[in-house]
Amino acid sequence: MSEAQKRFAGGVLAVTGGGSGVGEGLARHAASLGMAVAIADIDLDAATTVADELVRAGGKALARKMDVRDLGAMEAFADEVYAELGPVTLAINNAGIEQFGYVWDVPEDNWHRLMNINVTGVFNGVKAFVPRMQRAGVPARIWNLSSMGGVSVGPRQAPYIVSQGSVHVGSRGGRGRLRPGRGRGLLSADAPGDGRRRHGDARRAAPYAQCAAAHDRRLRRERLIVHA
Repeated sequence: MSEAQKRFAGGVLAVTGGGSGVGEGLARHAASLGMAVAIADIDLDAATTVADELVRAGGKALARKMDVRDLGAMEAFADEVYAELGPVTLAINNAGIEQFGYVWDVPEDNWHRLMNINVTGVFNGVKAFVPRMQRAGVPARIWNLSSMGGVSVGPRQAPYIVSQGSVHVGSRGGRGRLRPGRGRGLLSADAPGDGRRRHGDARRAAPYAQCAAAHDRRLRRERLIVHA
């Protein structure tokens, strides 16, 4: 049994953007570790396809349509996951988009869409799941997926880099004990620097095989932890 199986088997994963790409790979690998999986995606058909395959393989899974920009929808998703699958032990804020171009060339609507999905979506995920994790009284973790864009600069990638830098710095800023009166939780963070690049390579090479290997390494290194 791997270290990841010992730590996560029998737990519950909630992942955004889990209908394809990186999120799909994470969902499939988590299921292979023995986790029940809740998949949220803007594309319900894609999310349902993945969830149905996991169930046919003997696992527990559900799929829900959700726009991560909507806090109310995120809260409702969290409530459904806790009600149907049990306490979430790992939540992954994975949903994200890219936007290329120089800042002055990017249409205003594109800028706001990028920030609302990549940054506000992560905020909504943390805001929805952390309080529930604390109340559940079960050790749990949140992983905010960033990328090399969060710590480096690339030509014509400024809008995307701003969003990933926000996720990276904002997650690291979560370190330290929560305010008195908010429970005994310990909140710390370290957004993975090369997650999107690595998983992008995996996505091009196979549906989820390399994502699984990368995910196994990340589960051991993940840092955003809530101990109730």
